[in-house]
Amino acid sequence: MEMPAPLCFLYTWTLSPLSKTGSPPPLKSPAGILVGLFLIHYFHRAILQPLYSPRRSPSHIIVPIIAFVYQTVNGSLLGCYFSSREVATDAWDQPAFWAWVGLFFAGMVGNIYHDNLLISLRRNTHRAAKAKGEKPHYGIPRGGLFALISYPNYFCEWLEWVGFAMASTVGSPFPPSYVTPPWVFLLSEVCVMLPRAVSGHGWYKQKFEDYPKERKAVIPFLL
Repeated sequence: MEMPAPLCFLYTWTLSPLSKTGSPPPLKSPAGILVGLFLIHYFHRAILQPLYSPRRSPSHIIVPIIAFVYQTVNGSLLGCYFSSREVATDAWDQPAFWAWVGLFFAGMVGNIYHDNLLISLRRNTHRAAKAKGEKPHYGIPRGGLFALISYPNYFCEWLEWVGFAMASTVGSPFPPSYVTPPWVFLLSEVCVMLPRAVSGHGWYKQKFEDYPKERKAVIPFLL
């Protein structure tokens, strides 16, 4: 479901329909750095993670269809935008650009770390249930930011895309535009994942009587 995003991104980036020169900016440029960040994220999400993640429960056919359409549109828009040669043009020597890039990597590391905690929990609980001849069941995730929130993997992914979107505004005329594909992407991620996190947090509290009461759903100390 994730593969259309990087594929469409690369296609429209190469095609460069909005570039005045008809070609994308060089990879050794602020825009090129952001292209690399996007592709690194999706290389892990679309290729590496499915290789080591346990199989999930079957979902309705509408779920992959919607995901396919969304990723196709999102990847295409971002590829067009970053190939325009007008993104972060003067950001190369600005510390703010690298600070936001650092936030992206911090969010990505946190996202992978907490995803792996969930994967390990799922494997261990399923293995224990199988040994007892029981049906697979869920457990309470622990470790890292799970001490504060039920969905730290979502929170860390939002940090990734905040860093990505903010880095794309560095070097832009002031005030920078926040109605651009990176910001639309961030907003769509939050709109999709926030209701899911709130609903899942409520499910955890109903499922487990000993679920930590101090945990919030997805934003530490707030929500």
